[in-house]
Amino acid sequence: MTSSPGIDPLQLCDDSKCGRWEREIDMRKRLAGFLGALAVILMLPNLVHGANPITVNSAATGPMAQAVRLHPPAPPVTVSSTVIGLVNAERAARGLPPMVADAKLELAAQRHSEDQALHQLMSHLGSDGSTLAQRVDRVGFSWRSVAENVAYGYATPTDVMTAWMLSAGHRANILSANTRIGIGLAYGANGQAYWTQVFATPA
Repeated sequence: MTSSPGIDPLQLCDDSKCGRWEREIDMRKRLAGFLGALAVILMLPNLVHGANPITVNSAATGPMAQAVRLHPPAPPVTVSSTVIGLVNAERAARGLPPMVADAKLELAAQRHSEDQALHQLMSHLGSDGSTLAQRVDRVGFSWRSVAENVAYGYATPTDVMTAWMLSAGHRANILSANTRIGIGLAYGANGQAYWTQVFATPA
């Protein structure tokens, strides 16, 4: 069975669960070799995975194992800024203030994308069982609320944003009251893309 782009069914995220460019195609192939992630074939078509905004006492999460990579490569600046630009365009169309890129949230998002590609997963739980809240704590971001969208297999920022905006829960994250954002993007050895958006409001 062949794989297809996907965004997993929306889940509530809390302490227990988190829940055309030919040049870009060439770039993805080069990045696939650079990142060295394992190939992932997703059997569920047309799925997206998002976590609703949550408020959690970050001090209650406890220590966790380190992420798979301590310093994974960031997504290309043009890709990250393009996704954030698309997010802010959707917000501006509804009279909402723009979200601001945050380096710590981008690190958390990138680590999760890398982890998902490496371990053949698409989930809000990391391969070590970490939740979104714990991953954001790890990068030293002190937050009041946090949310996450993930997706698999979409080739471009426009493609993945279109999928997220067609899902009520993921659209709610994009249009939420959170003020900061980080983008993650990693590729499996087969060139498939794993996208992560992390949204937060500082404490």
